[in-house]
Amino acid sequence: MIDFLERYEKEKPVIYFSNGTMRWGPIYKEFSTFDEFVRNLGIWGTWTSGVGIWKEDFDRISKDYNYDRISPHAGILYSERKKSKYIINDLYWMTEIDSDHSKKGKYNLYKAFALDEFIITINLYRDGDISVETLKIVKESFEKFLIKLYCDFNLLKRPCSYDLDGFEDYVDIFFNKKDIIEESNLMYLEKSKGIEQE
Repeated sequence: MIDFLERYEKEKPVIYFSNGTMRWGPIYKEFSTFDEFVRNLGIWGTWTSGVGIWKEDFDRISKDYNYDRISPHAGILYSERKKSKYIINDLYWMTEIDSDHSKKGKYNLYKAFALDEFIITINLYRDGDISVETLKIVKESFEKFLIKLYCDFNLLKRPCSYDLDGFEDYVDIFFNKKDIIEESNLMYLEKSKGIEQE
């Protein structure tokens, strides 16, 4: 990672370390606009561990900036919207310390991902920094993630520390609850077959 950062030290593009989650293979991709960057990040813009910032960019963030309580890293990740280069580095560079969802926090899962996190993307659109096409693509990414969450924690009953209340209230604001439940049921059937075969 040090060699990679040294290569871009003069240019100082925005860099997001996706750690293999994009499944692009061991590569990184460069984007010339903030819009392309957000479009390609999709739901992964919510993942705190991938965020990094150059010190001089961080120093430009107002000391009075009101960081989002649920997603404070978004203020850092999306602070530089007019750079000439953005990078998503999908090289696998670390092992997640603990992926046990029973120890991940007690926040309301559906409020966070069906409402709060998506509103951050909506605000990027309202600010004129992403296109409506990008907003739609990112919304699809969130929808797929919500399908997986509902399947894993509501249908498969995988252990988690999250508050799962309010699915119907939060999901129906920006997403189609019926579609998410239907797709989750299909995913559940597929995952159940896999469990039976093991």
